[in-house]
Amino acid sequence: MDRVNSKGEVTNYEDYSNKNLTFINETKSFQGSGELNPIFVGDLLNKGFLETTQPLVKDVTTNEVAPFVIIGPDGRTRVENTIVFPYSAITYISLEWADGSRGSCTGTLIGIDRVLTNGHCVVNPTTQRGIVSATVYPGVSGSTALFGAYNAIDYYVTSHWINTGAISQDYAVLVPSPSNGRHAGERAGICRN
Repeated sequence: MDRVNSKGEVTNYEDYSNKNLTFINETKSFQGSGELNPIFVGDLLNKGFLETTQPLVKDVTTNEVAPFVIIGPDGRTRVENTIVFPYSAITYISLEWADGSRGSCTGTLIGIDRVLTNGHCVVNPTTQRGIVSATVYPGVSGSTALFGAYNAIDYYVTSHWINTGAISQDYAVLVPSPSNGRHAGERAGICRN
């Protein structure tokens, strides 16, 4: 599948994978320095941090977007210590669209400057419009981003996601810039295995 970045530039799969072969094959998970760079994030969307936009999913039978539903018992538990790897590499992502609407998603640091997230977090396949800004917050605990904030300077999605909205292609990679001279993955660690 071809890749499309935030500027609309298309890179064919062969060129992309040849250019990133070292990253793809040799980068292993690591814990990161653990260097904290805490910032308060409680008012990200003019609400309490944990009361942000409810996640949505696309119902393939009706092509409608609906609130996320957990099927069966909800066995999730809150991770209390997000300083500990691999939880430190889980990110909260604040998003903004051209019309001024805002949203949020989660992601995982997969490189010192790469965050894996969902394609629908970055590009709406119905309108084929992408986000205008995103900020990545690794290791959020309560209302504090323990490892700082990182503004995304680019993103990549598959052209198939943009053109069809196929669920199998619903993934994206954000490229956050360094903060205070360090990349997010250097502080919080990266998950690759």
